[in-house]
Amino acid sequence: MNISIKVISAMIIIFQLSFSQDAYMNISHQGIQPSVSLTVEPGQEITFEYGGGGPHPMTSGHGSTDSPVFFTTVTVTSSNPVAVFSLQEEGIYLFHCGTNPGNTGNWGTIIVETSTVEVPSGDIDLNGTLNYSDIVYMISYFNGNLEFSDEQLFQADVSLDETVSPLDMSLMKMAIDSTIELPYQNIDGILDGSASYELSTPSFIDNNEILVPIMVSSLLNVISMDLNLYYDQNILTLERIEFDELWDNATNTYIQNNGSIRVISANANASDNDNKLADLVFTMNENEQSNTTISLSSSQVNESGQLDEDSSVDIQLLGIDEQINPPINMSISKIYPNPFNPTTKVTFTLDDVNDIVLGIYNINGQSVRTFSNINLITGINSITWNGLNDLGMQVQSGVYFVKISSGNHSISKAITLLK
Repeated sequence: MNISIKVISAMIIIFQLSFSQDAYMNISHQGIQPSVSLTVEPGQEITFEYGGGGPHPMTSGHGSTDSPVFFTTVTVTSSNPVAVFSLQEEGIYLFHCGTNPGNTGNWGTIIVETSTVEVPSGDIDLNGTLNYSDIVYMISYFNGNLEFSDEQLFQADVSLDETVSPLDMSLMKMAIDSTIELPYQNIDGILDGSASYELSTPSFIDNNEILVPIMVSSLLNVISMDLNLYYDQNILTLERIEFDELWDNATNTYIQNNGSIRVISANANASDNDNKLADLVFTMNENEQSNTTISLSSSQVNESGQLDEDSSVDIQLLGIDEQINPPINMSISKIYPNPFNPTTKVTFTLDDVNDIVLGIYNINGQSVRTFSNINLITGINSITWNGLNDLGMQVQSGVYFVKISSGNHSISKAITLLK
């Protein structure tokens, strides 16, 4: 379901940036170096340095001309050679050396003003640049890990339809790749698309896992996909979603909550080929052998509107001889910070340390980092992840999963790496 955006009257978002120049003046009887004028931000530190020639009490005004904003005297001498101060009020400050007020070489000017920059459409982190860090913000927003301000919601709606959807994320990726310019509206149906979805026959695979493919066909100008599915969480547990390799170039994520699943795929180009989108991977809950159904309830291609779907699969669990040992009691109690950069600490609890596998996985279910040779105890444990994979290389920004496994049973939680 898309998120409505409040109407924001200001079409250009303005924010403060620190000036890159050094706010520095060297004062001597020969004059002020390197320049007699400075432009600074309100509150930015300014440094006066003594350069010789007697004391220099820098006093408000230029000769008979008063300073538009009064400049409180700042003095540098041989015994006190450095003065650091700041000016809060915006405006023009004129000053001169009080020991030699006629020396115009020691007349200085400081302009205090707030710099401004236009934030480009799609720049969700409001740093003046559209890049893949903004895509990470979008993923975290869809996953419920971040809340956007009104300004960020306005920036995220790059299609200008007053919603934030996976298509906006696709358009941002296109703009980063310089194939379009933002904002990008659906003029003359250029962003219209359609597709058909079907849940295919489930199959039982290793570790007592149940695999349910999501098939997509009759694709027409499919840039982004947004699906909603439901299952009985009393019978099944969703372990992960494995997106097909055909969608490796897309930004894929999913959100699960109380038996509902939202599957999102945002590509940077249109697809028209029938294929598999992903595999839903479930496990059967302990002591449950009831037949159950997984249903696809609605879908949206690009921003063409939510369509009701009527695709479902029945999973026959009655009579399956599952000799499953009672699961080890384990829980992930805390991940902090989350989102994180550069490290995060995962705290978890175990009542048995035998056959425990602890690792980090990407959203495609691929192993990124396995924690081995760690001393686990019965009770509370913790590990710290520094964003490196098993090869010692820094992984990309994005959503990952901390997963703890023991035999056929596992638990996982999402974490987000920001850069």
